[in-house]
Order: sequence, then structure tokens, then C-alpha cells
Amino acid sequence: MYAKLALAIACLSHCTAPTVATVGVDVSQAVSKSVWECLETPGGQGAIEFAIPRVYKSGGSVDTTGVASIGNALSAGIKYVDGYVFPCE
Repeated sequence: MYAKLALAIACLSHCTAPTVATVGVDVSQAVSKSVWECLETPGGQGAIEFAIPRVYKSGGSVDTTGVASIGNALSAGIKYVDGYVFPCE
């Protein structure tokens, strides 16, 4: 009897354990400061904590909209900001 109760408690505690997730986005289009601020406000999945704009295009050039999006994300107060490179055609 106690073994079944212990097993049931173990299953319940495992199934109801909190999960930790971070919400963020990667983007390949220009994103303004006001849009980052909107994404940062809680709603849906919660406020985003990271942003990863594209900073290098597959055609072999710097993506200036991605560079601007990084500056806008930092200005909006996004916690973690990085860039990604798309090096292949």
C-alpha cells in the first residue's frame, strides 16, 4: 500500500514540476524600437528575453536592417541580443 502511495506521489511531483523556458525571437526583417517594446510587454507566451536578428545575408552581404534591429532591441531594453549569420547561397 505504501509503495503504491509513494509511487503515486513521485509521479505527481514529476508531472507537476515547474519548467523553465526563455521566450525570444529571431528575425530577418527590420524591427523598430516600438515593435521590440511591444514584444517585451507580457502577453501570450510572456515578455521576450532575447532577440537574434540576421546580420549577414546568404548573398554575401551585411544585412543593415539586422544591424539596425540589434540597436533597436538594445534601446528597447531586450535582455539578451545577438545576431545570426546566413553564410550560404
